[in-house]
Amino acid sequence: MSDKVRAFLAIEIPPEVARKLADLKYRLAPELAGVRWVPAGNIHMTVKFLGDIVLPMTEAVSGVMSEMAGREPIRLEARGLGVFPGLKRPRVLWAGLDGETEALAGLAQELDERMERLGFRKESRKFHPHLTLGRFKPKAPVPSGLATLLRRVSDFGPLPFRAASLVLFKSDLRSGGPVYTPLSKVEFGT
Repeated sequence: MSDKVRAFLAIEIPPEVARKLADLKYRLAPELAGVRWVPAGNIHMTVKFLGDIVLPMTEAVSGVMSEMAGREPIRLEARGLGVFPGLKRPRVLWAGLDGETEALAGLAQELDERMERLGFRKESRKFHPHLTLGRFKPKAPVPSGLATLLRRVSDFGPLPFRAASLVLFKSDLRSGGPVYTPLSKVEFGT
């Protein structure tokens, strides 16, 4: 057994919201054959990717997480779809987030600063809250009507929920897709 784990901090999405997000694939799959869809149970909102960390470091990360317990849950709603990095060479299909996104960005910034004190690299990109729904296969052709499709489903949502917990996940990359295992969890508002 390795003494390292691939880890990230994330907001859990309520199962009923994740199921509705995953159901979108039935509407979109016929036109997006080149997408690997994220199973409903794997849909989450990544706040900070940590990369490969040694197991003892998970205790220090959990300690920082516990300092977040006093925060109020954040009201969010999944709404609309988009792609990263852009329409010409999309890699990720995502659902956007609205609501108290400034509070979410504040949480991400605070965690980023606290994780930097533990030796993790500070994020250089601007925080863009989203829920990954699928990943475009590297050699699959870009659907010619992708922009039209995204406009057609732009009215998707809103799916309101409360971001009520922060989870440290371990990610095991497997041939059938990643398996996420919670290592520690902090409920907000406690």
